[in-house]
Amino acid sequence: MSWSVRRAFREALLLVLLALPLAAGVNAIRPNGLPLLENFAEREAAAARARFKTLSPLQAAELLKQGRAVFVDARQPDAFAMAHVPKAVNLTPAQAAAGEGRDLPRDKTIVIYCDGMACGASHAVAEELLRHGLDVAVLDNGIEGWIMTRGPLERAE
Repeated sequence: MSWSVRRAFREALLLVLLALPLAAGVNAIRPNGLPLLENFAEREAAAARARFKTLSPLQAAELLKQGRAVFVDARQPDAFAMAHVPKAVNLTPAQAAAGEGRDLPRDKTIVIYCDGMACGASHAVAEELLRHGLDVAVLDNGIEGWIMTRGPLERAE
């Protein structure tokens, strides 16, 4: 590499190193700056909350107690068999996409859950059931939240 090419490269690198902090500083003080350090998982969860009604485990337990809810377990059948909310229906995202679940009661809230916050199965099932005009809600924190609030459980026979 010739001397002039190396010098041009160093000068370009210096310009970039000077420009980056300046650009970051301008972005930080702009009211509508670019979200450089955004938490994408949090943004995804907020978008899901905006699409679906969510219920805390205590709110869902109250609906269950009043007989105003049907619970749908969106996990796989083996997880459902181990433990689920009493009288819950097992409906996986694939089954919901195939049209199952349309016959769920329309006069009750369909409370859908899966493993926890990181599980997307409940949202996938909720999306399908919404298309059929059902009143759906996603259980905050899924079965983990239900267990943490000491909600009752039963096992498949």
